[in-house]
Amino acid sequence: MALETIALTSIAAGTGIGAYSSYYRGQAEKAAADYNTALANRNAALSREQAFVDAADRERESRRYLGQLHAAFGASGLAIEGSALDIYEDRALDTELAVRRVVYGGELKALGYEAEADLQRAKGEAASTAGYLGAAAQVAGGFGSYYRLRRGVGSGSD
Repeated sequence: MALETIALTSIAAGTGIGAYSSYYRGQAEKAAADYNTALANRNAALSREQAFVDAADRERESRRYLGQLHAAFGASGLAIEGSALDIYEDRALDTELAVRRVVYGGELKALGYEAEADLQRAKGEAASTAGYLGAAAQVAGGFGSYYRLRRGVGSGSD
């Protein structure tokens, strides 16, 4: 009887430790995935903010250049018409295109970070579910071991 008590205690302890370990592992992986999700979302926001700052800088530099170009035309006695106007308008269009490219590039980076956040979120949910299922499997296995021990399964006394 003492040997049976030791065996039952061992089964219970092993089942409990295994179940808790599975649960804890799942929760730890979910916590890591939650952190990675938050980090990716923060990076997405920072990417957008940086793109707008860079776009504003590019626009400011271009306005300064267009102002200098306008002043140079005026100082040389050229009216802003004809070829001079074409040059001025081309530079203004180049500026707008460059600004839009900067914003677009930042948005693409942000979308990449958001996709990573979605992936991490899914990984976290899967890890949490796996932890619960692993714990349940440990408990079920423990009950199976207990049942086999109580019935004498495997000891030749079926």
